[in-house]
Amino acid sequence: MQEEIKSNTNNNEENDHHRTDPYALDDITEDSSVNESILSVALDGIHKLCESNETQLAQLNDRLSKLLENQQNQTSSLEQYLHIVDECQKELAKLANNQLERHLLHPAIEAVDVLIKQIRHLLEQATSLPENEIFCPFVRPIVDSIKHAALIADAKSKSLDIETIEPRGLDDLDPAKHDIREAVKTDEPSKHRKVERTLIPGLIYRGKVLRQARVSVYRHIQTSNSKGEKNENAHKQQ
Repeated sequence: MQEEIKSNTNNNEENDHHRTDPYALDDITEDSSVNESILSVALDGIHKLCESNETQLAQLNDRLSKLLENQQNQTSSLEQYLHIVDECQKELAKLANNQLERHLLHPAIEAVDVLIKQIRHLLEQATSLPENEIFCPFVRPIVDSIKHAALIADAKSKSLDIETIEPRGLDDLDPAKHDIREAVKTDEPSKHRKVERTLIPGLIYRGKVLRQARVSVYRHIQTSNSKGEKNENAHKQQ
């Protein structure tokens, strides 16, 4: 028991000695500077780590910007590609429709036009009969049927928007609607390139020229008499 008391007493004395010993204070100061050095090194490391993180973050932002730019370019290219595909599909549809109209629809329209003209011709012949024949019990039903068919033909022609191209004599030549098949000589300059007559009528379907009218046109040719008259007039003027 006495030994324990002595030990505690010695420990207390040593602690008091450290508190009052100046060399012990130097040791404490050295420990504080070491801690400050360690703290400074740690702060420098943290600062460098922050700088490294900022650099990496800037690089990531730059890569992200490039990725977004590439994505926008790809999106724009895709939109252009889809637009081109859409235009190609429209052109293919137009081509298919044109081929269908040319090989199927146009011949059918031409056949309908021929039938309509035949019915109109029959109506002209029927109405040109003498009255005693028109009112004949055997002929009257036929004439009435032809008139009824002509009415239906006219209505169908209007609904289909079919027009006949049949220029008259001395009409102006229209290259879009008229196809020159013959040339008729004339000594009248005013008739030059005027329609002489229609050889085969043309056809317009819904505003589009389906078949040009085949026509003959006047062609002015200067004769020897007209040359002599011109020379004589020029001589008189001199």
